[in-house]
Amino acid sequence: MPGNMTISKSKLRGEVSNGMLCSAKELNISDDKSGIMELDTSYETGTSILKAMDIYEVIFELSVTPNRPDWLSVTGVSREISALLNIPFKMPETAVNETGEDITKLTQITNEAPELCQRYTARIIEGITVKSSPKWLKNRLESVGIRSVNNVVDITNFVLMEFGQPLHAFDFDLLEEQRIIIKKAGKELLFNALDGTQYKLDPSSLMICDGKKSVALAGIMGGENSEIHAGTTRVLLESAYFNPPGIRKTSKQTGIRTESSYRFERGTDPDSVILALDRAACLISELAGGRIAKGIIDSYPNPIQPPVISLSTLSVNKMLGLKLSSKEIVIYLQALGMRVDTGDKQDILLVIPPNFRQDIKRPVDLIEEVARMHNYNKIPITFPTTRVMASPQHQHQKLRERLHQSMVSLGFMEIINYSFISRDSLINLGISPDSEFIKAVEIKNPLSEDQSIMRTTLVPGILNTMLRNLNHKNLDLSLFEIGKVFIPTSNELPDEREMLIALITGKRRNLSWMGKNDPVDFFDIKGALETLFEQMSLPALELKEDDSITCLSDSQKAVILINGNAVGEIGMISKKVKAAFDLKQDAFIFQLDLSKLMPFALLIPTFEHILKFPAIERDIAIVVDEHVKWSEILAAIKKIKIFILKKVELFDIFRDAEKVGQGKKSMAINFLFRSETKTLNDNEVNKSINKIIKTLSKVINATLRA
Repeated sequence: MPGNMTISKSKLRGEVSNGMLCSAKELNISDDKSGIMELDTSYETGTSILKAMDIYEVIFELSVTPNRPDWLSVTGVSREISALLNIPFKMPETAVNETGEDITKLTQITNEAPELCQRYTARIIEGITVKSSPKWLKNRLESVGIRSVNNVVDITNFVLMEFGQPLHAFDFDLLEEQRIIIKKAGKELLFNALDGTQYKLDPSSLMICDGKKSVALAGIMGGENSEIHAGTTRVLLESAYFNPPGIRKTSKQTGIRTESSYRFERGTDPDSVILALDRAACLISELAGGRIAKGIIDSYPNPIQPPVISLSTLSVNKMLGLKLSSKEIVIYLQALGMRVDTGDKQDILLVIPPNFRQDIKRPVDLIEEVARMHNYNKIPITFPTTRVMASPQHQHQKLRERLHQSMVSLGFMEIINYSFISRDSLINLGISPDSEFIKAVEIKNPLSEDQSIMRTTLVPGILNTMLRNLNHKNLDLSLFEIGKVFIPTSNELPDEREMLIALITGKRRNLSWMGKNDPVDFFDIKGALETLFEQMSLPALELKEDDSITCLSDSQKAVILINGNAVGEIGMISKKVKAAFDLKQDAFIFQLDLSKLMPFALLIPTFEHILKFPAIERDIAIVVDEHVKWSEILAAIKKIKIFILKKVELFDIFRDAEKVGQGKKSMAINFLFRSETKTLNDNEVNKSINKIIKTLSKVINATLRA
């Protein structure tokens, strides 16, 4: 950003009302308080009083962007106008007539913080007379809103506005040991400033001190113990370059904002330090009398060197859409005070910006300056010809979108919760203190205790959503959320895992005469999960008991497996967790890890043609022990690898101690057989059935029910 300057024009001084006589005192335009003013008789009748009093001025108010502190002065603005209008620019007179004693015999400067005070210069003027400033100087300062104090202080403010370089004048006789020490505040944490306020300082604040005490808060405000007063006869004049971040930090910490701090914290010109010092010394000698000591004390241990920037003419024209020659670019840059040399290559320019342009650091900064000097309105408007192509969806995005569509089609409603939760919500889930899910990433500036850590599971969020709905009498819920959890790792960043969680609670169907008003149970959430797998063309799921899932009921919880790989969990929320979250009805959930689901979700489903040969079905009823699970029976049947067996379904469970035995149950199973090459006969099917019965008898001690 090359910088923007907003200019507004206004007449700030000398407004005269019709039909009214005012004294000079009332108009505040003369030091003569005796009465009505007598004007020069050479003016013709009808001449404006503003012209007669020489106070008719047009004042420009400039709004300057933070990256252009060089515009915070008359010379800075003049330099800019000179470059834009191609007219000569002349600096104010700074020639010094040194008639006093050698300055090195009068004082010395010690800089103990060169990283914060990169340059410090001083002059001494002896034999001055402090008095009221002349009218022209007062008018100049008042026009920019600065109150006149005395001739010495007014000159420092005048040069501040002229050069943009803050200055400070010390009463030399009030400085202990007649010397200056620049150092950090350290243990001296209280400072009495010129405004009559005592400020508490940070130990790192930069101070200007004499031999025994602090006399100024560097770059911001002087102290009341060394200010210029009516009896001052000797002045030590300070002009320095302070580190901008250091001034900004101290100004913010103390709450002091001055014209000096405003400029120092944005960056002044280290090369203008001496010029401003000499200009102020000349004016003090002229308006207050006195002798300027010979020489300057200049503490500049590490001179600030501007960068050398390589600029390609080709890159300038390519970026701006112009056809400028190297000569034209050189003229533009030199007009802005930059040194330009041609490099070894014809297309390359080596540019050294002046130190007052600290915003120029890269070739693109120079290109912006060329555009500004050439005039933005002269840059042709072109439109891009490149075709804009939308990038294909990532596989992860496809999976997320398909899951979303499937869950909505199953009648679930999506919710979105904050990624921040409370630590109590994890404790309420009964998670072990050693679990990775309890060691959550803490937020340094949480909005509240309820949002103090990053979530490691989606369960608390969906349970809190359920609670809010129950409190509003929304009792029958089917909810799901797709979001990330954040698991801490040994690295700086946590492991981000995207999860899908679903919850059902309440009644299976709305109140109706058509059917019973039964509550949902485990098989409802299991059915939703199986349907989701079918719609996503995922392999058949398996459920396996796992005691590590602490938030689910011991009797109804399982790990979800695909080909033996755990991809999630399913079950009923335990009574303990229900009580902790103040839930009044049962809730069933399943949760899936999308990263573990991805390898199976990317499988392309294959088409199977309709077989032309008929199927044969057989039903058998087996008696097994009560503890035997259907999954064990199904696994035993699959291991036989009967290729003509296409489908196995459990369709009935019967319990009766008298008919099937104590601690036993009867399970009725349907088998569907079909061949792809021929019509099966009863003998082939019966052989398969006998093999199944024999295997089940051996593996789970099953018997065929009579």
